[in-house]
Amino acid sequence: MKPHIYIAGPMRGLPGANWDAFDRVRDLVAARDAIPVSPADLDREQGLHPMEVLSETQMRDCMKRDCAALLDCNAVALLPGWIDSEGAKAEHTLAQAVGIPTMAVSTRTEVVWIVHVARGHMQRQAVEA
Repeated sequence: MKPHIYIAGPMRGLPGANWDAFDRVRDLVAARDAIPVSPADLDREQGLHPMEVLSETQMRDCMKRDCAALLDCNAVALLPGWIDSEGAKAEHTLAQAVGIPTMAVSTRTEVVWIVHVARGHMQRQAVEA
C-alpha cells in the first residue's frame, strides 16, 4: 500500500488560492510513490476556480470535505504560511488529535522525509491492528 499524504496550507486571499504551492508539493509527493491528497485538487474536482470567492457555506462545506479526506491519510505536509491560515491550523490540530504525523515542508528533502514518516506510521498501524 502507498501512503496518503494530505497537503495543508494557506489558500484564502493568496494569488490563485496558492494552488501552485499545493501542486508543487503534490507532484513531489507523487514522485516519491505516495498518494497526495490536495485541497486544490479537491476544489478542481468540485469545479471551483482559484479566483472564486467562496461563501461561508461553501467554505464550511470545503472544510468538512477536507477534514474527512485528511482523516484517511497517513501524514500531513504543512505548506509555508500554514500557521497564518485558520483552515490549515484546524487541519493541523485535527491531525495531532488523532495521531497523524505532521511536518512543515518547504523543500524536496522535507517532502521525502514526510513520505518516509507516513510509511512508518502505516507500518505501526498495521502492527497494532
